[in-house]
Amino acid sequence: MKPSDMIATLEMIGWTRQGISKYLGVGKPAVSRMATDQCANPRYKTMDALRELIALPTPINRARGEQ
Repeated sequence: MKPSDMIATLEMIGWTRQGISKYLGVGKPAVSRMATDQCANPRYKTMDALRELIALPTPINRARGEQ
């Protein structure tokens, strides 16, 4: 999954770009660049944090019993 797809998914479940940027430890402009495919190769640390964030329980997947 591309970073832009991950950010779009997070936005659909209620995350803001500001909230995503705080969780990832990057600036809001970096998140915007990733969301619009302008950042082709984000740092490994940033991608690991983004994968971790997308895996967090949300009201949607908690209702399904997923963790």
